[in-house]
Amino acid sequence: MSRRLSPINRLPYLTLLRFSSNSTGQSAEYVPHEVEKKWQSKWRQKLKERGHVTNELPPGVDKHYTLSMFPYPSGRLHMGHVRVYTISDAIAHFHRMSGKKVLHPMGWDAFGLPAENAAIERGIDPASWTQQNISNMRGQMASLGLHFNWDRELSTCSPEYYKWTQWLFLQLFRRGLAYQKQALVNWDPVDKTVLANEQVDDEGRSWRSGALAEKRYLLQWFFKITHYAEQLLSGLETLEWPASVKLMQTEWIGKSEGAFFDFQLRNTLEHHHPSSSSSSSPSSSSPSSPSSSSSSPLPSLRVFTTRPETLFGVNFLAVSPEHPLLLKTETMLKWVLSLSPAVQ
Repeated sequence: MSRRLSPINRLPYLTLLRFSSNSTGQSAEYVPHEVEKKWQSKWRQKLKERGHVTNELPPGVDKHYTLSMFPYPSGRLHMGHVRVYTISDAIAHFHRMSGKKVLHPMGWDAFGLPAENAAIERGIDPASWTQQNISNMRGQMASLGLHFNWDRELSTCSPEYYKWTQWLFLQLFRRGLAYQKQALVNWDPVDKTVLANEQVDDEGRSWRSGALAEKRYLLQWFFKITHYAEQLLSGLETLEWPASVKLMQTEWIGKSEGAFFDFQLRNTLEHHHPSSSSSSSPSSSSPSSPSSSSSSPLPSLRVFTTRPETLFGVNFLAVSPEHPLLLKTETMLKWVLSLSPAVQ
């Protein structure tokens, strides 16, 4: 019957694992970094010979393309990076060992405020900061034994890359698919930039600066993705994604079939206005109704409904306090706010 070792008795055996024998038979300490350099060099040479992909492959060549999300060059990899790129590396190796020509590129999502803010904090040039971080992270990827087609490396802050983003925008603009309009946005007063709803936490603060986001109407660019709703929705059917993710994408695409209707506004609530009472004179602090303060007709209110057949039963329209009509027409906004809650 074997004797169980206590943790103290096991320690010498574990310590011995850090030593190996050299050519003279003497024990030598195992130094991982020295061994890694030797074998990583051999791996890189082998993979370069097997995995090189030219711009033009001859017809009939079996090929595979593996693309993982490009990281933001913060300067250091974390375990999330290790997880993602280990998976993509394993997939690329599998197809490479299956005899395919594999393209497995790497790039850097380096265009944005994080790099600028980090550089400002350190008092250095953003471009220098970004390139230094890219160099550090590239070295870390190499030390992990990850193989990418570095001859296809790109950086989103490079003019050679973003000139194509500009080109694509111009194509959309010239075809009327990119347009501007006023929109209510989340504004970060510290970073001086617009935030997506996902970038504002439950307390209404910016995910990056921590400042309370402000609601502002600003002129924004939009793409008419609704023109391609059918193609986008049909494309989801070809993806092996979880049902919950497909549902989120479907709602984001936002296809909705219905009709627009214009409701002509008119002042039918004048008798509710404090100044309309015959027993009192108009109050100087109470704004007059829009129809009495101006001879111009009231604007119409456009609404969208997916159930136009129910319009005959409409009793009221609920208008958001942030609706452009109220924000653009100060007199109307003051008038609506002056009404009693029952009338509103």
